[in-house]
Amino acid sequence: MRWSLGPWVALCLTSGCTDFVGSDTDGADAASGGSSAATEASGSAGSNATAMTATTGESTTSTTGTSTPTSDVTDSASTTVGQDTDTTDPSGTTDTTDTTDTTGGSEATSSESTASPASCDNEILDGDETDTDCGGSCPGCDLDQDCEVGTDCATGFCSGSSMCALQQPVVWLDASDDTTLFSDDECATSPPTDGQQVYCWTNKGSAGGLFLDEGGQPNYREGSDGVEFSNDTMASDASVFGGALGDVTVFLVQEEVDSRNSFDFNLNHPVEDGGRYSSHIPWGNSNRRVIFDIGGSGGGARIATALDVIEVGETHLFSFVNSADGDQRLIFIDGTEEASEAGARSAEAGSVSVGNGSDAVLHEFRVYSPSPSGAQRRVIEGQLACRWGLRDELPATHPFYDADGESPANCPPAL
Repeated sequence: MRWSLGPWVALCLTSGCTDFVGSDTDGADAASGGSSAATEASGSAGSNATAMTATTGESTTSTTGTSTPTSDVTDSASTTVGQDTDTTDPSGTTDTTDTTDTTGGSEATSSESTASPASCDNEILDGDETDTDCGGSCPGCDLDQDCEVGTDCATGFCSGSSMCALQQPVVWLDASDDTTLFSDDECATSPPTDGQQVYCWTNKGSAGGLFLDEGGQPNYREGSDGVEFSNDTMASDASVFGGALGDVTVFLVQEEVDSRNSFDFNLNHPVEDGGRYSSHIPWGNSNRRVIFDIGGSGGGARIATALDVIEVGETHLFSFVNSADGDQRLIFIDGTEEASEAGARSAEAGSVSVGNGSDAVLHEFRVYSPSPSGAQRRVIEGQLACRWGLRDELPATHPFYDADGESPANCPPAL
């Protein structure tokens, strides 16, 4: 079956496709400052990445001024169609070359080196194409077409069955799907009405299961398709990871309602051996940095943005990257790199929680492991920006930027 991505492909050609709250006393500064020499990972197509088709204050120690962005990657040094060919990152720095693919092969070339085809529109499978007139040095293939590596696909992801696909998140909480929200503690009554307490939230990701209210009162906000947390916590009903985790990217779309000392997500809930695997978005009024902690909060365990990168009342798309293949950690806000640090980290991860201590409306939360490639990350950011009307907040160099934030044109395929 051949899925047409239509104008979206054309766009890619031009643009490049508990620990308890209130007393975080670590005293380590979060600022990452400085530039990382590592490139962003392309990840690997692990067995837990199931393909889907498109149907649907805290005190700190090191000094920081403004975090210097690292190079954001393209997924090939060439300008092959179907790859992410944008050579300028949102901060204006030059992109570096990503040389590893989601399937473990090279992102820059197919696994077998053959000559380029005479034409990419002759309706013949020839040259280094992986499917008729696509892949290799031709435009990226559509969903469900054959591929060898991620760059053979317009989505940037080649599944374990060698088909172009969308990487499936391990955790996916989607407040726009009110059938996943339940207003009783037996998880039987859905959807809730506006203002009702949310007791259970279905995980649509590959790990399955439910997120359960842990004694607070998160409420459904029908008008904004969100769940509002006010010093509340919801946590997975079972361990999601169950061990060391060193390759993961977390995405959130969230509006800060009031400034609190919060742990907006934690992949090791409650904090046990191995320390936290969490974020502050941001940490209260005294230190308004967005922070990503892996295995602790001091020394090299933490990266953070500059001060005051977000304001109360604003809705943003956050991407937290811990990339094993790229050997670096990154924080993106609305597609712009705001913090980076060389060196991925591995730390214990188990149950996952959201909202701990925050005063925020959570619209969508996704966790991907292995960490998506740079091209895949931009596709996911495009999906989320299109869904939540944030396309105008993306940098102009982003393949899914649109001055009309709510424009449906040229959006990537949705999960």
